[in-house]
Amino acid sequence: MRHFLFVVFFLTQLTCFGQIFDDFTDGNFTSTPAWGGTDADYTINGSNQLQLNNVGAATSYLSTAHNLANLDNKEWKFWTRQAFSPSSGNFGRIYLTSSNADLSTDPDGFYLQLGESGTTDAVRLFKVVGGTDTELTAGPSGQISTSFTIGIRVVRDNLGNWSLYIDPAGGTNFGLVGSATDAANLLGTHSGMLNVYTSSNATSFYYDDIYVGDEVLDLTPPVLISATVINANQIDVLFDEALDQTSAEAIGNYSISPDPGIISATLDGSNLALVHLVTSTALLNGQNYDLTTTGIVDVASNVSGAQTTNFAFLIAETPLAGDVVINEVMFDETPSNGQPLVEYVEIYNRSTKIFNVEDWQLGDAASNGTITPNWLLPDSYMILTKTSGVDSFTVATGVTSFPSLNNTGDNVLLRSDTGLTLDSITYSDEWWNDASIIGGVSIERINPNDPCSDANDWTASTNGSGGTPGAQNSVFDPTPDTADPELSFLFALTPNFLEIHYNEGMDSTSLANATFVITPSLTVQNNYVLSSPADMQILEFIENLTGSQTYTIEIQNVGDCWLNMTTLSGEFALPEIAESGDLVINEVLVDPVSGGKDWIEIYNNSDKLIDLYNYQIADFDDDTIANFKIIDQHILIGADEYIVLGEDISQIGQYYSSVVPDNLYETD
Repeated sequence: MRHFLFVVFFLTQLTCFGQIFDDFTDGNFTSTPAWGGTDADYTINGSNQLQLNNVGAATSYLSTAHNLANLDNKEWKFWTRQAFSPSSGNFGRIYLTSSNADLSTDPDGFYLQLGESGTTDAVRLFKVVGGTDTELTAGPSGQISTSFTIGIRVVRDNLGNWSLYIDPAGGTNFGLVGSATDAANLLGTHSGMLNVYTSSNATSFYYDDIYVGDEVLDLTPPVLISATVINANQIDVLFDEALDQTSAEAIGNYSISPDPGIISATLDGSNLALVHLVTSTALLNGQNYDLTTTGIVDVASNVSGAQTTNFAFLIAETPLAGDVVINEVMFDETPSNGQPLVEYVEIYNRSTKIFNVEDWQLGDAASNGTITPNWLLPDSYMILTKTSGVDSFTVATGVTSFPSLNNTGDNVLLRSDTGLTLDSITYSDEWWNDASIIGGVSIERINPNDPCSDANDWTASTNGSGGTPGAQNSVFDPTPDTADPELSFLFALTPNFLEIHYNEGMDSTSLANATFVITPSLTVQNNYVLSSPADMQILEFIENLTGSQTYTIEIQNVGDCWLNMTTLSGEFALPEIAESGDLVINEVLVDPVSGGKDWIEIYNNSDKLIDLYNYQIADFDDDTIANFKIIDQHILIGADEYIVLGEDISQIGQYYSSVVPDNLYETD
């Protein structure tokens, strides 16, 4: 968007000897100054503009005494709008001087004609004497042939030289469009406006910011306001006033560093304070530039010295999955340890690309929010939060309908404006890795370059304020993973399934393409890899598994997310249902030392492999069974094996030196 600077010179209504100011901010046109004529046909509208306000076809006018002693070195300036295409029956006329207060009488004087028949309508300066109208000069042909809003300035010097200036954008960046010489002393007594119209245009004339008086001399050189990139080879340079065309279009008056080579400078045809620069080589995306101008001249011949501004060339590139990652999440902001009491998600651009996040989506399991426009540069962070929470941070980007993140766990998804998932996580409060934390601490990604975004790469912020939004994470560690993955456990399910669990996120493609060697022989019918990345997979065999039979498996050519490739091996067996007497309670501690915890030992008296998942333990007292506890984890106990269940297995290890740690399981 191009931004134009409009300098409003007249903010008061004032009449004094030889001059008129009126911007109608007092809400009337009947005093200071007093305008007279067909008063009932006009009003001051809600924008503090004088507006024609009639209902039918008519000729209307307003005038006021100008009190000029002569026409030497005088100036007339005003803003006007005609919201229709002018014609011979619909036009405006602005009298600079009039010999009569009644402008409908075709009085002697000088006036501007705004509208005519045909399509060559221009702002035309006339002299009228005894009913004879003589055109002195005019603006560009066709400039006002349709609805228009313009600023006009007319200057007459002491030799009778007239200069006509126009800002076609309706501001005060006036450019010279015409000149003439006529020394006739048609001083007159009044200035004003005359409107001729049909009923359809009875409310379509507007006037504002009127000045009549001594010429206002411009003694200030033009000021460089801004440089704005339009495309890779064009920069628009904006000044605070209209410029002399010759100096504005001299390429030697501009320099850019780093230099892309300027091959042309063109003054805008509508905004005479705007210059279009064209470069010989394309600007570099993400590059900051300095523009210096010197010797720029305004229409009053004021020459500027060296002035410098800076600009950046930014073109949004298309993201790929993984270019931008979720890097920090504050899902439970209370109690605050120093961070604002608002949820936030930090994203990190780990690519070399430049992105505009406009219309990207941030969502959770329940809803999606839309990210507002902002630039995300390479190797930079961005805080995303609800729009009402943006001011809580030094720099943040608002998300309309920011998702409400659940305190115990939720999904967080980042999508591009095309719907491509750039990154996603499924967190839980266990990702803090610290049971003492109850809130006010973010979870931070340890290595933003980790191809997997699972629990192993996240932990609680160690910053004293509870987080590091917009900065490098407190737990940041860019060390790549070079260790081979390992099996966590294998679990067989009836009748012919095997779950394979790994100790870290795995490359899903390698899992899908892995080779399996199983003894005794089993044939893999289906290989299910249900996520990417994945920390487990499920094999379905053609043959049914034999209960308690030990199988060995070799998993060839699998790799983790870092593509550390390896071959893994392990054993598995399908558990069987225990019958009465298969499991016996073999030892019980009912009266521990002070501060100690109870435990029980269970012995497998059968030749089966038994899974204790969903088995129950209870008290038996006075023929009453009570206080049931469900075993909520898979605990495999083989034939002739022992396991111990207790509330504090670390304490068991302290008191019993012969204990086997792998046989201890902690339960409530």
